[in-house]
Amino acid sequence: MHPGYISGHWYATIPHGRVEKGAPVLTGYIRFYPFVIHEPITVSHLGCRIITPARGGKLCLCIYSNDAASGGPYGPSLRTPGGFNPEEGEIDTSVAGLVSAPCAGAAINNTLQPGLYWSGIKTDNNYVVVQSMRMDQPNAAYYAGSPNQPNISAGLTQSDFHIPVQCNYGSDWNYYGGPNWSRSGAPRWAHIHMKAA
Repeated sequence: MHPGYISGHWYATIPHGRVEKGAPVLTGYIRFYPFVIHEPITVSHLGCRIITPARGGKLCLCIYSNDAASGGPYGPSLRTPGGFNPEEGEIDTSVAGLVSAPCAGAAINNTLQPGLYWSGIKTDNNYVVVQSMRMDQPNAAYYAGSPNQPNISAGLTQSDFHIPVQCNYGSDWNYYGGPNWSRSGAPRWAHIHMKAA
């Protein structure tokens, strides 16, 4: 049981497991990773840690609700600025370290109720690397499950996975449930942080 979120505090979206340097996020996709909200929280900012910067690059972060029928992400999303127009103020990937931005353009209320959600990241380049969860953790397998057993135990040292959804940078943050998604194993997702309003 979570004790409740305190206004002005930052929270990790994943409570268990070890973080590591991920793989390049790669443009052309939103990379989703599941997490659970235990108590209502109003989210003011989303953030992550850039490990390997990409000069002049941009990234955007988001939170999607869960589609109970498919077990995958379902939009529209709560997101940071950007992904539509360059002037919206995307997060710059030029410098390594902690980065964040206020939630903007949200089509859902910033207050999230208890339940399963999907954090997401997309970039405009193939070089930026962000902090991720180690692939030997079973978080996604526990939260999201899969109709295919290899998806939750891909090998002796691989359990975790993320869901890559094809989406060009600058295109709409849209509905991504049902047959539009598939599971993938490379650690290209982001360990996203959220700040309570």
